[in-house]
Amino acid sequence: MAVLLLPVAPSVPHQSVQVELEGVVFAMTLRWSQREEYWYLSLADVSGAAIVSGLKVVVNTPLLRRIASHDAPAGEIMALDVTGKLGDPDIDALGDEIPLVYIESE
Repeated sequence: MAVLLLPVAPSVPHQSVQVELEGVVFAMTLRWSQREEYWYLSLADVSGAAIVSGLKVVVNTPLLRRIASHDAPAGEIMALDVTGKLGDPDIDALGDEIPLVYIESE
């Protein structure tokens, strides 16, 4: 089982990148909600069709576990707090102290 570090720019409140997950390219968007003080993740296919929108990024929680779409990645996306001290990522921590990773399916 491989773990891939996903590209996240700390402190950038809205960002979109293309990521290849197990041979399939996805458009990944991260948005920081200043009002709620949480990150939200969305995934789309390369044509822009939404697969999942507005998933709250909660530390050490599988984000795709309840997604029933056959278009969703086969693995899992997680924000990992390896220290156990930071809690959910703030605008500066995601991609820095708390990496966003993709855990490939087996």
